[in-house]
Amino acid sequence: WVEHLRLSFSGAGRFSDVHTVFLGYAALLLAGVAVLAYRRRTLPWVFTALLGTILSLGPLLQINGRWLFNLDGLQTTVPLPYILLHYLPLISAGRAPNRFSVLIVLGLAPLVGLGCYYLMTFYRRWWLMATVGAVAILALVWDGLSVPLPTTNAVIPDFYARLGEDRDDYSILVLPFGLRSSFGTLGAERTQLQYYQSAHEKHILGGNVSRAPDIVFEYYRRVAPLAHLLDIEAYQVPEDLDLESDRRQAAELAALLDLRYLVVQGPIEGRLPYQDTYADAFAYVARVFDLTDEQVSPDGNLVAYRVGQADIPNPVSLELSDAEQAMYLGQGWSQPEEIGGAAGRWVLGTEAEVFLPVEEPSVRALALTAMPFAHSDAARQDLFLRVNGHLVGSFTLSPGWQQYSAEVPATALQKGLNRLEIVTGYSRRPIDVNPDAYALGGTGYRAPAHLEVNSRPELAYITIGDQDGSQHLEGLNVALFDIRSGALLDLRGFAWNRGPDMAAFLEAAVPGTGVAVAAQGGVPETVDVTICEALQSAGAAWCPAPGAGYALLGVRGAMAGSALEAAGEEAYLRLSPDSRELSAAVSDLTFQTLP
Repeated sequence: WVEHLRLSFSGAGRFSDVHTVFLGYAALLLAGVAVLAYRRRTLPWVFTALLGTILSLGPLLQINGRWLFNLDGLQTTVPLPYILLHYLPLISAGRAPNRFSVLIVLGLAPLVGLGCYYLMTFYRRWWLMATVGAVAILALVWDGLSVPLPTTNAVIPDFYARLGEDRDDYSILVLPFGLRSSFGTLGAERTQLQYYQSAHEKHILGGNVSRAPDIVFEYYRRVAPLAHLLDIEAYQVPEDLDLESDRRQAAELAALLDLRYLVVQGPIEGRLPYQDTYADAFAYVARVFDLTDEQVSPDGNLVAYRVGQADIPNPVSLELSDAEQAMYLGQGWSQPEEIGGAAGRWVLGTEAEVFLPVEEPSVRALALTAMPFAHSDAARQDLFLRVNGHLVGSFTLSPGWQQYSAEVPATALQKGLNRLEIVTGYSRRPIDVNPDAYALGGTGYRAPAHLEVNSRPELAYITIGDQDGSQHLEGLNVALFDIRSGALLDLRGFAWNRGPDMAAFLEAAVPGTGVAVAAQGGVPETVDVTICEALQSAGAAWCPAPGAGYALLGVRGAMAGSALEAAGEEAYLRLSPDSRELSAAVSDLTFQTLP
């Protein structure tokens, strides 16, 4: 079992999840006896057990970890009834199909009872009845026997009790370090550490929070020392590891969150992935954090260190596009990008958050460079600044990048971490205010998702949403996608001499289906007329011109000449609808003591 768990955590196993159901051979055998003996009386329980079984199998049929099947050349999945639950309010929150195993057991229990009743009454002698009953009990217990039963030591280590005597408010980092919510896990989360928190009452990094907002996982993934630690604990090799940068960020993070202790818990036998990765995880944190004053518990299962902190900066100067300063950004921000000629981030929706550290409260000056999201019918955009809930400034944003400043009174600040809220009046989606920018030529349709077609002599690449829609074959690579949802429906590759096959493939598509085409290996001097007619059925003007590349984005059944086409050395088409809610952008921010 431990080996299967290790393979699952590391991504090398047959299955990506370890939730399992075992019904028991004895239970199934006794239930079968009941069905054969009592038939109609057992139907409600048989139906309950079968319904639970089907729902427990999840949204798609899987056999030995495989969910995509080849049916005479057609790659397809087999949907199951559970997939419908995803669209039902409240019920969709169930998430784990395994939980329907309760229904299976609920249906099996009466059947097992009826099966035992039938066998025991079939043999009228008391000693035979007792023997049958005893054998049934032993078989059922043997099927469900789990030994040794895993237990957890509930004694809280003395170190945490001593921390609880310190009434200062600060943070600690504990290994194993991980995050878990209702929708996933990062790192090597151990819920027991939150139980220890009941004794020390300090902030901890990591833990288990149900229905956590996206920012909880996002924040830890964009702060390099934390992201790299999570990767190491989950058998991953961190990408772009820069220890010097990580050391700077670790000291700054310790100051921002007032992180004073690192506590290393020893691994529990059989508890993965931490049992395998704790040595590498500690080696990493020892290299990036400034650790001193080692304390070891008497049993050696806990080692604690003081964590060195950088000086709290004054002024705090933030370039929002700087990855090393992402620790200062809370919820509500886009990824960094170039906006109006400067690097910055969009406020997603109408509210974004910035964390500002303060050594001692005093009157501060707050300045930021911002610009509103501009479009043809844009209304006046207002921006409000709140620090720890106190309104400290309000402005009407002018077009383009402008600097706005406000004075923050000492009464609005607190020692340690402070929260700046940037609030705007309204937000709009670029796809709504500028739909023509995402039009599929003159087909009358808009791109439903990110569409990208790249055709060169050496490659043919098609992206539909976040999926690869090309088979990367010589000739024409064709992808079909849903014009409303952007889902990839099918993909094929056709040599230039297979015009009839390509025509049949497109003709079988429902009119209104999106079509993406990319040529690989160049377009020949002469193109089969059936190829031209097939492309024309997707909105092409006519035959692709001879040359290095050819790309098309069209719609099945559209008028000839209405599709987007590109040809030449770098035949490239790209439509990426922006459905984000945007209100304003910020490029930089300063926060400093007034003289």
